[in-house]
Amino acid sequence: LRVPEEAYDAQSYDWLRTGNLGTPVHSPAGFTSSVLAKVFFLPLPEMQKEVERIVREKLGGGPFIGIHNRGDEENCRLKFNKKALMTPVREQRDACAISPAYVRARLGSVFDQFPCYIVNPPQATADSQKAFAEAGCVQYDMKVFSKHSEGKLFLDLLVLAMSEYFVGSPVSTVSVDVLYLRRAMGKDTFSFEKSNVHLKQHPKEGGYF
Repeated sequence: LRVPEEAYDAQSYDWLRTGNLGTPVHSPAGFTSSVLAKVFFLPLPEMQKEVERIVREKLGGGPFIGIHNRGDEENCRLKFNKKALMTPVREQRDACAISPAYVRARLGSVFDQFPCYIVNPPQATADSQKAFAEAGCVQYDMKVFSKHSEGKLFLDLLVLAMSEYFVGSPVSTVSVDVLYLRRAMGKDTFSFEKSNVHLKQHPKEGGYF
């Protein structure tokens, strides 16, 4: 089912448009982005308040880097190019094993200028988590939502979507969802300018998957 994109205008999402964290949308979002935006951009007051607290208290309230440290390097390489995301060929090995060194190489001085928010799923290795902590990256402090709760997952998705720069896993459905949300916010999701991954465009149908 293909629905005209103009039927789903992300400008109707009040929190996205008028909230302190929202980025004005300059063009209608695609169907998938719009569906996800309908779910995530109208959160319960408790969720909205918690997201705003994290960005304000932990990330300084300004531009920041979002990192999804998927880990699971071996599985990542086996699944490469079977998911919805693209990443530069020369970076495929490093993108499967995200590290502070890789993020710094990808973003340059930005990594040292902006605060970073990191999401460490169960697959992330202890060494990787320690390295990012030592690099100054912060993660959710579990004040409202517990470590493995659905609430924390939703919060992490929202915070990552609102980042100025995003570093994700090329084989992660979470990273895919983050990019769809970023697309609904009017962010560039089809180039590597501010991210190490971007959405694939289907060569025959012109759709996104």
